[in-house]
Amino acid sequence: RVHSLKENFLNKFDDDAKALINAILFNEKDYSNGTLDSFKSLNLTYLVSVSGIYINIFFVATTYVFGLFTSKKFSEAIPIAIYSPLIFLSFPRVSILRVFMIKTLKYINEHFLKKRFSYLTLLSSLALFFLIIDFHLAYQQAYYVGFLISLLGVFVRTSLNYFPKKKRKYFQFIFVILFINPISFKISNSLHLLAPFFQLMLIPFFVILILLSMTCLINIPLIGITNPFANFLVGISKSLQRFDINLPFTVSDWFIFIYYALLAIIIYLLESQRINHLRNACIALCSLLVICLMPINVIEKGVYFINVGQGDSILIRDHNKTVLIDTGGNKKFDMATETLIPFFNKIGVRHLDLLVTTHDDFDHSGAVDSLKENFKVYNYANQKESFPYQVGNIYLENINFYSGDENDSSLVFLLDFMNKKWLLTGDASIESEKTILKSGVDVDCDILKVGHHGSKTSSCEEFIKASSPSEAIISCGAKNSYGHPNKEVLDILSKYNVKIRRTDLEGTISYVSIFT
Repeated sequence: RVHSLKENFLNKFDDDAKALINAILFNEKDYSNGTLDSFKSLNLTYLVSVSGIYINIFFVATTYVFGLFTSKKFSEAIPIAIYSPLIFLSFPRVSILRVFMIKTLKYINEHFLKKRFSYLTLLSSLALFFLIIDFHLAYQQAYYVGFLISLLGVFVRTSLNYFPKKKRKYFQFIFVILFINPISFKISNSLHLLAPFFQLMLIPFFVILILLSMTCLINIPLIGITNPFANFLVGISKSLQRFDINLPFTVSDWFIFIYYALLAIIIYLLESQRINHLRNACIALCSLLVICLMPINVIEKGVYFINVGQGDSILIRDHNKTVLIDTGGNKKFDMATETLIPFFNKIGVRHLDLLVTTHDDFDHSGAVDSLKENFKVYNYANQKESFPYQVGNIYLENINFYSGDENDSSLVFLLDFMNKKWLLTGDASIESEKTILKSGVDVDCDILKVGHHGSKTSSCEEFIKASSPSEAIISCGAKNSYGHPNKEVLDILSKYNVKIRRTDLEGTISYVSIFT
């Protein structure tokens, strides 16, 4: 019945307003109609939900208004009473529970316990209490980011005394942005230079939308205002996309360690007012950010069997030279923008020198058009006549010239790279494998990409015996409807003591080296 009431409420709005209000009130984000895409592309999705940011604003504003004509004790109790229904609307969202409970604990501590406990004690106790209830919260970004930002406020409070009183709130905001930057970089693998300014610009609009939506929720007829206002907010976000400066940003463990070490040093130097050293620390932090914007990962070589679900996608990298064999494909989402490009950004790949598709099946070539449109792809090849093809030290030789259906004709590549021999078989069938063996080609390899996702239509025993790989990669989707990989194929591989690795179990499988 609650679900029906919610649906009846949301159906009062048009599509854009419905998607935005559903996300911001009920934390249900529907990307099917594209309404939230602009916020996602700006890396501001966290604004499209009732989070700790808004609850804090509501508490401060309500306390201020009632404090104008009531006592402090009464004005601080009113928002606790007013916003308590949000706990039930948003349960079990950690960010809202955290803010509401810490406000309640502070109120009890100040007015009933005579400030017996410090704010740090209250905050730490609440964090531990959450973990006792459910220790899995430690893995949730909403938990650790929220509590760490609150702790940051405690530790920078003395440092902020260096600034004029009127400007301390602004510098506190800057510290928060600096603190969450690595987390944002790690998630999006990009640097949105104007994101902090967009956030400051949009927060007041979202506060108004939340208030209007909650007013409609309690049957006060403001649909005529809320609908156009929500559409106006969506329009603003789409307009901001034109001004977004988005730079690929590669985040590694060493970056995170050095970044937070420098941030801690800056806080310490600011508190001790060692201004000369403070400037040097700030310059070091800025230099670190600049270094991470540079393609420093070109020192690596690697072969990556990318987890694209039920499909194939293999990235081969020779320093700054890159080849992608197959793109995968999924009809429910864009594989290029949702999976491939974020992975490229993560490992510092800025372009593809060559894009290859072994054949035209959708699970191998479904993301080609989107990848060409949204990423730098210099060359594309999908015909046998295009090979052999060389990019840097990556020499791709097709060894399958058998003609038949799509799978029979699939390109099969031999590659000598990183002191290993790689045999990448696409979806080549048993007939193709036997033809390759009859041709006399030496298929001996160290790493075999198993044909057709481990289907029994590929990987005959003669082919496995002749190739004698030490490891076999099976690229397939978890619990796929095809039953891949087939037990017969797994048994053949086991018979010849081949180590089996699967993307449905391991995710992306990477072979990386700096020296080979």
